Amino acid sequence: MDKIKNHFKNNAIIYLILLLCLVILGIAIFVKGQNKLEEVDTSLFDVISLDKANSLFDDNDPKLLLISTKTCQATVKYQPTLTIAAAKEEIKVYYLELTDINKEDRAVMEKFYKFQEKLDYPYMYRGEEKPIGEFIGSTPMTIIIKNKKVVFAYIGSMSQETIRSFIERYMK
Repeated sequence: MDKIKNHFKNNAIIYLILLLCLVILGIAIFVKGQNKLEEVDTSLFDVISLDKANSLFDDNDPKLLLISTKTCQATVKYQPTLTIAAAKEEIKVYYLELTDINKEDRAVMEKFYKFQEKLDYPYMYRGEEKPIGEFIGSTPMTIIIKNKKVVFAYIGSMSQETIRSFIERYMK
């Protein structure tokens, strides 16, 4: 027994360093697993292209459009609330994924700018009033299109009650 005690006493620094390395490795593995961003569940949305987004303005029927990016954590948290409220009101939610827009393709960007121009609803955001289209990239962005124009826009999350009230007001 004395032999083992002497061994640990003489090699305590080595064992301490080994233990510290194991703790650091454990923390690194745990933190790495935490960095993975959850993605927006679009399974209950009608995911549309930029062409389809532009065509939403072609008729007078009301449409609800959500604009975001797949890794926007605010949208991840907002999605269930929006989905439930829209389902209760029997409203289809269209979803435009911004990261799918090829910014290197000139023709695609022309369609994007055409779409952005259609988002001319005046909106106050961070102390500035501009057309809502100027704030694309701020997500989640909820848009209601009716009579070939934007009639409601909001950046951020809303409660089910708020969503249902604006659906009732602008889409019925």
